[in-house]
Amino acid sequence: MSEHEPVQRGQFYLRHAGRIVWPRDSLDLTDPALCPACHAGLKSAVCSVCRLDLRHPSSTELLVSSTEAALALERRAELIGRIRFETAAGVAPASARARAVDLPRLQRDAVVPLARWRGHTAHRAGRTL
Repeated sequence: MSEHEPVQRGQFYLRHAGRIVWPRDSLDLTDPALCPACHAGLKSAVCSVCRLDLRHPSSTELLVSSTEAALALERRAELIGRIRFETAAGVAPASARARAVDLPRLQRDAVVPLARWRGHTAHRAGRTL
């Protein structure tokens, strides 16, 4: 184990994360002028507001993770926009219609995430799927 490898993983470090301000948008995740934890303007490598020390070797990994998260959030927003656009325009691509027809043939395990998504809403309304 090198000196820069984590001693612990996952839940252990989450307990030490402290206050984290969630970004207003994906740009906040990748702006090098902002602290990745509290989004205050950085004047040095140590945040003057929350004291996050970005001289730590894992700061590079944090930037990579933040960039991946920003890309994932942008992709998510694009998909929401696509669904809204195509629904409003009454356009359903042929591939979407084909998937709707093929859906019952999929294995139950492949449908579980969608069922859970829908089930969350149905459960709140007092209904089950």
